[in-house]
Amino acid sequence: MGGKFVVRAGQHKFESGEHVVSHFPILPINKGNFNLSVQLTNSENTPYKNKAYFAVSESGKRFEGITDDNGYTQRIHTENEEEVYFHLLENHDYPDQVPDED
Repeated sequence: MGGKFVVRAGQHKFESGEHVVSHFPILPINKGNFNLSVQLTNSENTPYKNKAYFAVSESGKRFEGITDDNGYTQRIHTENEEEVYFHLLENHDYPDQVPDED
């Protein structure tokens, strides 16, 4: 069942290859295995829009931010699954912030 395979070619001149610009997509950076974003609301389920908050994870890591127009926090990333506690702030008055003295 064998067959004969023959390739015949004349002399070929190989010039330099074509220059092609390759664009590689930027991969997202893994900020942690777990992430969380929550909507902060009052007892009547009204969102706290554009309000300053801070959050503390079980491991003691602290996050600060401002809720969006729908009351959602910025996404928080952690390496392990853990509880995160949120606290609203008045007038963007972050704890541990020393007021300027005039």
